[in-house]
Amino acid sequence: MKSKEGSHHHKHDEKKRWKSIPLGIRILIVYTIALAFFYLLFGITIPTNVFFGVITFGAYARILNLVFLSVLVAVIIGLSMKKHWAGKLAFAFFAFEIVNLAVSFIMRYDVMKHIFIIITSVAVVLLNSLILWYLWEKRLYFKDERHFKQGKADRIFITSITILASLFVISTLIYSAVLYNTTIAVTNRIISQMNGMSREEAMFECTSYYGDEKDICYLVLASAYDVPAELCDEVGSTFYRMACIQAVML
Repeated sequence: MKSKEGSHHHKHDEKKRWKSIPLGIRILIVYTIALAFFYLLFGITIPTNVFFGVITFGAYARILNLVFLSVLVAVIIGLSMKKHWAGKLAFAFFAFEIVNLAVSFIMRYDVMKHIFIIITSVAVVLLNSLILWYLWEKRLYFKDERHFKQGKADRIFITSITILASLFVISTLIYSAVLYNTTIAVTNRIISQMNGMSREEAMFECTSYYGDEKDICYLVLASAYDVPAELCDEVGSTFYRMACIQAVML
């Protein structure tokens, strides 16, 4: 009986603690959880990473993603437990993401200029900039909870992050649908043209394409034939290059 009562009180205390966290911070925690899940799903199971312009795959990317995932988990726990260091750690991580993206675009624009990567990067920069502003506005809260006051900054943050997240999801869904249909059409055409070709003939066929069609051709080649990973270096877009490397690795 005592055990059940203790469990009930523990759940009640956890629920009370969660409700006592400012709504803006709770939204930030949820966003950080989603970001951590992204690193877990795509960073560990499909290890890729862009670190200050250097595109890494495999073991190196997995190590970097594990480090980032560990930082995000620490941020989530720190914000949930109202730790004073959580605000500084969160500020440092989201600032790093902006700098990393900016440097990577400057250094590797030739392979990162794909429209999907641009849309995602712009959304990340806007969201992270909003988060940095909010964390700065709430810097006193992380020093002492008594400084917390629900005010204009919270309303701006909650409204803005909701709008940005909604626009990003909608634009991603629309673009993904268009990209999927276009990619499927080009892929089917290339597969029919490659039908019966040897690997060498198929590789030569890919040299006759340009832009995204050439990238898709190499992706089809990597999926259908036994080819070296170096083949993916011929893929211009990071978006398709990552898919090509995954096809070779599987």
